[in-house]
Amino acid sequence: MKNNLTIKYFDKIDSTNDYLSDNIKNKNITTDYLVVAKMQTNGHGSYDRIFISDDNGIYFTLGMFCDKNIETLTPKVAVAIYNSIINLYNIKLDIKWINDLYYNDKKVAGVLCKYLNEEKCYIIGVGIDLYENKNVTGEYKNIIGYIFDDKIDENKLVLNIVSEIYNLIDKKLPLLYTENNMILNRKFVYDNNKYIVKYINDKGDMVAENLSNNKNEIFNSSYGIVYE
Repeated sequence: MKNNLTIKYFDKIDSTNDYLSDNIKNKNITTDYLVVAKMQTNGHGSYDRIFISDDNGIYFTLGMFCDKNIETLTPKVAVAIYNSIINLYNIKLDIKWINDLYYNDKKVAGVLCKYLNEEKCYIIGVGIDLYENKNVTGEYKNIIGYIFDDKIDENKLVLNIVSEIYNLIDKKLPLLYTENNMILNRKFVYDNNKYIVKYINDKGDMVAENLSNNKNEIFNSSYGIVYE
């Protein structure tokens, strides 16, 4: 954990990501900063999707000032969450390329990273469904899961994950991400073509075989991919 990391807690906020990004752009925050919330009213997911952020989870955004390229940042954050959950609670999650974690075949965590080029700061957002959300209905009921039946020390988990992130940023992408990813050997459809996942490379890209011509193609985004 970085010694000069500032931490701010909220019971409820519109978005930890927006709060941190806006304050960094306005020069109100100039050093590494962590914003943690028990609930978000306007949580963001990948590709501008809504991220349900009720009070059954924990949501935080880390602002990390750095003027160098941190390779495979999003996968490394996923590994940090995996490591913390298994080390603290002996619960093994499944990592799904590129930025999700699953438990009992349901999504329980997501990662959203971006870089503020002018401010030279990485914005690392994490949302985790800790407990059962009884307000979830419809299609989300079969998608969104939870990890714990009983309440845990949520702040301890957050700080452990942040410590793991700092520990991993200068290292190679761990093999558990590339060799144990839950999409390996899965078939999917993209742009009306059928593929099968062959492997995840050391850059965090997915390599899949196009079943119509048996040629491998590289994917660095999950947008538009529908798994069978």
